[in-house]
Amino acid sequence: MNACTGGLPSKKKVFTYRYFLHRFPKLCLLALPKEGGEPIGCVVGKIDQEELILNGIPTQSQTGYIGMLAVQSSYRRKGIGKALVKNVIQRMKEMGCQSVTLETEVSNVTAQRLYQDSFGFVREELLVRYYLNFNDAYRLRLWF
Repeated sequence: MNACTGGLPSKKKVFTYRYFLHRFPKLCLLALPKEGGEPIGCVVGKIDQEELILNGIPTQSQTGYIGMLAVQSSYRRKGIGKALVKNVIQRMKEMGCQSVTLETEVSNVTAQRLYQDSFGFVREELLVRYYLNFNDAYRLRLWF
């Protein structure tokens, strides 16, 4: 069983996460148990260039993106996810990002609480039928 995806990943997931790992290895973090063994959590991130309009002037900006956060169910609610997010956000800041974005399902209240209450992310956009299962998502952003 893969600790980060909850099961065997699809070929598309493997390709996607391989891209993150090869292009942005400093933004792909694993949590390991103190006693050693298999990973119990992970966060996967990347950095994109985006064009922002500041005071009417188009400006290029670097923004971080969190593509996945996962913690094995038996290790949840112990601060592991929060520590992973804190570390990847800090690395994104150090690499020159002005913000971080991510998407989470509208029904995933636990994730929304983590990002909004613990880190100050704000809802930027509702993405209707965003996921392959046709569930809606919120795009969340944290500005530095």
